Parts: sequence; structure tokens; C-alpha cells
Amino acid sequence: MSPRGLYLLLLGVLCVGCAPPLSTFAVSVLAAEPQSFSVAATLWKVAVGASDKDLAQVYNSVKAAPGYPSRFKSVEKGTTRNKVSNKELLEKLRKVERGTWVKVYKDGWVGEKKVSLHYFESPSGKVFDFKVKPGWSNL
Repeated sequence: MSPRGLYLLLLGVLCVGCAPPLSTFAVSVLAAEPQSFSVAATLWKVAVGASDKDLAQVYNSVKAAPGYPSRFKSVEKGTTRNKVSNKELLEKLRKVERGTWVKVYKDGWVGEKKVSLHYFESPSGKVFDFKVKPGWSNL
């Protein structure tokens, strides 16, 4: 099975009952950025229920996170940084790095597609629970 096929299969298994079937948007982004998805196909956990083991999936920057679209271009005034309100998750994140973690929503383009990057970011730029969502979240 190809890396993209494995990723789609795992995404479908994780999202049964929690989201609509994979959209044509998601399929087109995957097709446009096949090199962004490794054969290992990282299984993302829901951030709210993140265990200490899940925090091993913390990356040194957003560009180092698996699935970061290499052709992503951010839009001006398209980024918001919000306080993390989930105290349990914040405690776990602070075990990785002390300080103020924020939830980031960054809007931009991958080719002609509008996308929004969602992730938690530490003061030094470490990233946890990286996701690419269709459409914009801020504009």
C-alpha cells in the first residue's frame, strides 16, 4: 500500500463517527503534497486526551511536523494565538517545555487551496498536535 493510501486508511479509522468522510479537498491536498506524508503515517491523538506517550510527537518547529505542506504560503493577518484553556493538557505540555503554550491558527494557501494550520506552540517554537484543515479559520 502506498504511503498516501495508508494515511487515508488510518485517517478513516480514526475519524469514524467523528467527522464526515474524507473530502475531495483533503484528497486533493494529499495528491498535491505526497512527499509530506511519511510511510509511518503518524497517528495523531485528540489533543484533549493526550497522554505523556503522545507528547513524544512534539517537533522542533511547525515546518518539521509531518504533514506540513511544503508549498504553504501564509496570508497577512491570518494568524491567531490563543491561550490554552485545557489545564490538564497544559500541564502535560509544560512537562515538555515550561512557559506559555498557545493554540495557533494560521491561514494560508497550498497552491490554489485555502488551508488553516492548527497546532500548539511553545515559547521556543516547539509544536504539538499539528493539523491541516480545509478553509480559513481566521479570515
